[in-house]
Parts: sequence; C-alpha cells; structure tokens
Amino acid sequence: MMEMTGRWICGMENNLIKLFDPLKAKMLADNGFEYMLEDIGGKKAYVFCVSEELLSFSQKCFEKNSFFLDNTLRF
Repeated sequence: MMEMTGRWICGMENNLIKLFDPLKAKMLADNGFEYMLEDIGGKKAYVFCVSEELLSFSQKCFEKNSFFLDNTLRF
C-alpha cells in the first residue's frame, strides 16, 4: 500500500526516514514535510525523504527510537 501526500521528490538513491506514529507523522506534515505510506510487516509506516531540516526537526522534537533511517522503499 502506498499513498502520496503533496508532491513527492525523492529518488531511490536518497536516504529515507521512517516512523510508525501517526501523530508524529501529522506533526511533520503540518510543518511542511511530505510523506508516503508504506506497509512494513503489516504496520503502516510514514516515509519521508531525509533532509537536514527534517533531521534537525526530528532530533529536537522526537525521541531517538521513534524513527529510523532506511534506503529501501517497499511497494
């Protein structure tokens, strides 16, 4: 399952930041970050392209274990 929000500009060579918490994903989306949905083992993951701005925001607002980096987008 894949859903896109807004305009998606992320090549597969870029790193991805993923999280499972819908409230954290909404907070990021409300702050202008766009995401795609991915199914990982039956769980809905919110997938964002890594940027310095996103990493900085995530590190300030979220616990370290609430998100992870990955290079693979599963369809």
